Parts: sequence; structure tokens; C-alpha cells
Amino acid sequence: AAAFAECGLPAAGPGAVVLVDARRYLPAGRGADGNFAWGLYLRPASLTDPRAIQDELARELSTGSALAMLALRTGRLLVAPGHREAPLPHRVPARPRPRFTFTHLGRLDGYRDLPWAADPARRRNISVPSTSGPDAVTVSLSELAGVLHVNVSFHRSTFDPERVRAATELACAHPAELLHH
Repeated sequence: AAAFAECGLPAAGPGAVVLVDARRYLPAGRGADGNFAWGLYLRPASLTDPRAIQDELARELSTGSALAMLALRTGRLLVAPGHREAPLPHRVPARPRPRFTFTHLGRLDGYRDLPWAADPARRRNISVPSTSGPDAVTVSLSELAGVLHVNVSFHRSTFDPERVRAATELACAHPAELLHH
């Protein structure tokens, strides 16, 4: 969020959606197939303060609401199947401010020793998260063999690709410095 603000794309709201793997609430040894993640809207005191984000995330996760929301969503889909997308807006603001979704895919160490693995400079870790609409930016993070990979999904009809690229590169090149803004 700090990198985007630094590059002229400050967050639209006080919070952001954080994707949470709700399998954490299952009993030990129990698994679940399919998409078991839910996006929680968190409102930390600051989107650029890691401690505030961690505290808000810990507070929200302690309630178990991610699992409850998945159950409600599953029930709704059973009663009224079909995917309903929100209508696209007719206008885009002249200075759009992104609604953020953040997800940390975790450490992908299971892929480290695959025979086709490349060195970090040649590695491409591409995930295809969908955005939450044309006014949203989705940032996905993953780690592989000690290297952080960042994916950013956005609508280029709404956001200037060069600003998004600059924010992504800034986040990768100077993450610690951004925390002190």
C-alpha cells in the first residue's frame, strides 16, 4: 500500500481485503479440497503499518469468521447456484484509487528441487488471481527458495500500467524503507 501511495495510487479506503486460508480452522489431520480461502476486509489503523495490520489480522482470525463466511457462501451457492458479478461502473475517476486485495501464498518450498527449476533471475512465478473489479488491485506474494515473488493484477483501463509497475518495483527494491513512511 505504501509503494502504491508513493507512486500516486493511494488506497481507496481505510482497509483492504486479505485472503485467508480457512483450512487453519479444521481439526489436525483433516483436509479440504477446492478453494478454501475467504477474503476478509480488514481496517487496520494504517495500511502501511505492519504491526497494525498484524494486530487486526490476528484479531479477526481469532473469531473464526473466515470459516463461517465460507460456510454461508457455500450454502448460498447451494440454494441459488450461479456466479453473479457486480455490474461494471459506467465511469472511471480521473484519479483512480485502488481497492486492495492482498494474499500471501506462503513458502513454495515443495517446488524448490524440481528438475526444471531456474535460478531466481530467470524464474517466473505466475499466479492468476482475478481482481475484484476494475477499481481493484490484487497483490499476491509467495516465497520460493528464499526469494520473494510479487504478482499484481489490475485493470489497465483504470490504472496506469507504468505507475503499477513502478509501485511493484519499489515494493521489491525498497520494502524496509517503505515501512518508515
